[in-house]
Amino acid sequence: DTGSGKSFTMGALVLDGLASGLDAILVDNGRSWEPLTALMGGTHIPVDLNTSISPFGPYELMVDAAGELDIESLKQVVRFIEVCVADHRLPNFDLLQQDLLARAVMRCYRDKFRERPTERPLLGDFRACLDEMATDTAAAEHDRTTARELSLRLRMFCDEEGLYSKFLNRPSQLRFDGRLLTFELERVSKDPLTKRIAMAAIMEAVANRAESRSARTLFVVDEAHEFLGNDPSVEAFLAGCYAKMRKYDIACW
Repeated sequence: DTGSGKSFTMGALVLDGLASGLDAILVDNGRSWEPLTALMGGTHIPVDLNTSISPFGPYELMVDAAGELDIESLKQVVRFIEVCVADHRLPNFDLLQQDLLARAVMRCYRDKFRERPTERPLLGDFRACLDEMATDTAAAEHDRTTARELSLRLRMFCDEEGLYSKFLNRPSQLRFDGRLLTFELERVSKDPLTKRIAMAAIMEAVANRAESRSARTLFVVDEAHEFLGNDPSVEAFLAGCYAKMRKYDIACW
């Protein structure tokens, strides 16, 4: 129940982990862990729609040992985008939509970021590739129609006047390499869509951090039950993040 000491107990376990040399990343909702973060000299990040979180990995983190774009990493980008545009009035992406979006993401990384391997793409970069596919006269009509539809669903996240453009379509100045990070979701928790996207962006950023920083890490989410049992696309995304994180010595609590 609320007030039974879950957050306090978890904070004590995190302190124990930090003392033994682990890193920790906390996702808070109500400033329970702000004093702990300040005490340990960590970085406290209040998340709102003006906080730019660029969650997509640079090209150098998207390739496998053979230097080819990693299919599972591309699929995770597709899952993230699906989380963003999920609408209870519309079905989740079908296989054709997933395939077309995956091809747009692959084209974007290959054509635009292979020569800039340390630069993170923005959501608008993927949307631009969808727009190119929508006007490609050599493509099948169904593919052009699907590309136009997906581009339209991304408009509110990419257009300058879009409600979520500052959040996902602006280069991020945040650093994720500290030993203790706390993301505070209090300002976005009242809006289910905003909270869902914020959580997905944080999960993706943390998973990408894991690849670039070799350190055993605790990743702790307060009230995580709110993200489960309601949306198949969200659950698939969280499962993909967990599968990626566990390969890099990150324990998810």
